[in-house]
Amino acid sequence: MSAALSEARRLPYQLGAEEWACPVAVAPLFPKRHPIHGKRSFQALCLASALALDLLAGFKEKGGSLFIAPGEDFPLEAYRTGAAAPPLPGGA
Repeated sequence: MSAALSEARRLPYQLGAEEWACPVAVAPLFPKRHPIHGKRSFQALCLASALALDLLAGFKEKGGSLFIAPGEDFPLEAYRTGAAAPPLPGGA
């Protein structure tokens, strides 16, 4: 079974003086939009992106497959940054 995935992220929006939210969904696996909150717009955007990657990683860990094209795996680890990034080969 295969399905086309779409990651939907909207622009962050301000809720208060130091609170922003950025909705994220990964359809059809996780179609409900969840607003991810941060103190700044960029933080909310980064956290929403990290959640989308975490959801897809969990899907893969449970035996799911992600492809760019038939037979071409989606390199999920290439999109991880910061503390969530996998270590570089050779420990560099």
